[in-house]
Amino acid sequence: MLVLAILGSCTLLALGGRLDPVRNEVRDVLAPVRRLGKSALAPIGSAAAIVTRRAADLQKENDLLRKQLDDARAASLRYQDAVRERRELLALSRFSDPDGLTSVEARVNGGALNNFDETIEINRGSSSGVTVDAPVVTGAGLVGRVASVTSGSSTVQLVTDPSSSVGVRLSKSGDVGVARGQHRGEPLEIGLIDLDTKVGPKEVLVTSGLDRSRFPAGIPVALVRSVRSGTIEQEVTAVPVVDLGHVSFVKVLVPAKAA
Repeated sequence: MLVLAILGSCTLLALGGRLDPVRNEVRDVLAPVRRLGKSALAPIGSAAAIVTRRAADLQKENDLLRKQLDDARAASLRYQDAVRERRELLALSRFSDPDGLTSVEARVNGGALNNFDETIEINRGSSSGVTVDAPVVTGAGLVGRVASVTSGSSTVQLVTDPSSSVGVRLSKSGDVGVARGQHRGEPLEIGLIDLDTKVGPKEVLVTSGLDRSRFPAGIPVALVRSVRSGTIEQEVTAVPVVDLGHVSFVKVLVPAKAA
């Protein structure tokens, strides 16, 4: 019926004004059909508008939830970092200054300036009494020594630097040797350990404090990792006791009169 009505309408339009009375009657007949079509399509248009608005609302809610999740993650990371720093400071506070020395607390500003240096930068310098070759420690043990100083900052050479050497003593036997760096992430090489010296697994190595040593005696340096007999001495490697990649605070040991 709808098709016939449309065809009839087209025919009347083609005939022009000569059939105006008939056309008016046909228009009256078709009016209910038009109204029916509009009423049938109205729910579809309303539903589409509702879906569009709902999709926009869901996108806004999704964006808000994503931002809240990112904020929560950032807050969690900040909390974890604050907890780590608190533990580090507590451990640092338990470090007892060696006789004749006092300590200058410092924050680590950054790591090595290039891939070849095994250094960190700290925010204390000569104005705080820091001097070249001063030992640098954390609550866990030895970090290294001060290599250069400005008024407000210092560069610290880590024990893992290949040019670093530290006189050490085996905590059980008391025998002495020298710990040399091989780059960060690699174990220290411990030289001058006699073939007949008994070296235990995970034995602690501490600074020997022998004459003319840069480091006072008794500071933990490393834990024995492996032992193998060589031709003239034992080949010993050890892992630094300080996690040198995650140091935030240190103490610089200086003569008491210079602090």
